[in-house]
Amino acid sequence: MKLAFNYVLKLKSLPRNPCYDVVFETPLSDSAVFTDGSKLEEKVAAAAYFPEHPDRSKATRLRDGASVFSAELEGIALALTEIRKLSKYHKHVQASGGPHMAHPELPPEK
Repeated sequence: MKLAFNYVLKLKSLPRNPCYDVVFETPLSDSAVFTDGSKLEEKVAAAAYFPEHPDRSKATRLRDGASVFSAELEGIALALTEIRKLSKYHKHVQASGGPHMAHPELPPEK
C-alpha cells in the first residue's frame, strides 16, 4: 500500500493537468466506459463507449500514420472529456488493461 500511496504522491507533484480533477475524485457510484484505439495499415482511430449513456459515446479518426499508442490515449481523452460533462455524477477513473497487465511500481497481486 505504501508503494501505491507514494506513486499517487508522485503523480500529484507533476505539473497541473486538467485530467487530475477527474482522476483524483472519490467515486459515488460505478459507471463503465470502454476505450480503444486501433490502427489498420495507416488508418488510425479512437473511441470511447458508455454502455449506460450510449448517446455520449464518441469516435474519431487520427491523422494517417499516427501510432496505435496515440490512438489509445485519444480514446482515454475522449472518455475523460465526456466524464467531465456528467456534472451530476461524481467522477472516478480506474484504468484496467486486463489480468495480464501489471503496474511497474506496484507489487504483484497474490
